[in-house]
Amino acid sequence: MTQPMASRRACLAALAVVVAAPLAAALPAAASAPPEFWASVEGRTSFSPNGDGVAERVRFGYELRQRGSVTVRIRRKGQPRVLLTRELPRRSTGEHGWTWGGRLDNGRRARHGDYTATFRASTGSDTTSFRVDRRFETRLLPQFPGERATTAAVYPRSVVVRDALPLEFDDLEPSGYRRAFVRITDPAGEVVYRRRITRRDRSHGMAWDARDRSGQPLAPGRYRAEVVGADRLGNEGVGPRLRIWVSADQLAWTEETRILRPRDTRKIWPISKYQKDDYFTRLCGTVEPIEDRPGALRHRAGVCDVPWGLNPWAESHHYLPVQEAVRGIEAFRVAFTGAPATAGGDDLGHLVANANGLYVAWGQVTTDVESTSGAQTPWGEASLLGRGGAYWAFWTEDDDAFDVLSFTVDLRYLAPPS
Repeated sequence: MTQPMASRRACLAALAVVVAAPLAAALPAAASAPPEFWASVEGRTSFSPNGDGVAERVRFGYELRQRGSVTVRIRRKGQPRVLLTRELPRRSTGEHGWTWGGRLDNGRRARHGDYTATFRASTGSDTTSFRVDRRFETRLLPQFPGERATTAAVYPRSVVVRDALPLEFDDLEPSGYRRAFVRITDPAGEVVYRRRITRRDRSHGMAWDARDRSGQPLAPGRYRAEVVGADRLGNEGVGPRLRIWVSADQLAWTEETRILRPRDTRKIWPISKYQKDDYFTRLCGTVEPIEDRPGALRHRAGVCDVPWGLNPWAESHHYLPVQEAVRGIEAFRVAFTGAPATAGGDDLGHLVANANGLYVAWGQVTTDVESTSGAQTPWGEASLLGRGGAYWAFWTEDDDAFDVLSFTVDLRYLAPPS
């Protein structure tokens, strides 16, 4: 029998404290001696050698610990081929600089992309990265990845909600913009929407409601959205187009209940794509199918061989895609049914909705629930998921073993007519 369940975040905090001490003790003392040789980009790390007189050069700095010469080799990032070799004059000890205008050994200007410059002296070498930016590439995308596999749609005739299509900007210019606008045209090519991109738009995105200046819905059909502008490196143009379908349909609220087998909804993925090998992801427990109960899963918490850096839980992650929910799941709740793996036992199963493993997915996490037979989470909002679905996690703790037999998911979302 487990002890009364504490907050998972408290468990994480305790683990972090336990882990921090041995990790800190294992770290070597920082070296105090300066490097024998260093080189880096001075100022902006992007430049645009396109002949327009704006941001045509990149400046590098390097330091010599003893008098000598330096050889520079420039390559496309990740590629072995040397595109430029330059022997710099002998210099005295100290800091020096070198400016490059983008011409390669073949006399051509460097193409658009990421590059590295390796500086080699008698005392050592150093490599620094920079970017040749010769294009205006900013484009609009649906804010949620699930929308990108289909034609983005907006429903301006909806009555229960004033619908708008959330959009974000991809390939933002790191140098910033001298000017940039969103331009949307109708099927005939006429401009129906034009908006200057603000700093807030760049970080938070924007939404288009497919209405004219008087607030009336635009005619149904296929529209095109694009970013037009110029960056501070002198590049200007039109970014890739996004096709948007302005629908004649209306969105309506849909409520439904689905009864699911745990094996059918289980997803196996790292708890965090940025921490694939950290101690939070290395769970000692096991999750396995149950032979005589099709679709069920047995969660058996484990005993960790190492007292720190591992987690005894047995945990599974679950995802229910709901493609009809074009504006995401507005709210949902999850219930489970099951029993301790040992008949008559008092082991607990735990459930949290709208969570991807130990980390919150998106939206507001609902309250954890636990039971020896079944329980239901409260309703929780999940409106930030976009076209996608519902997430939840199930687990056991300490030395418990629990068989989860089914999940019941209640959903509420906006959908067009089927």
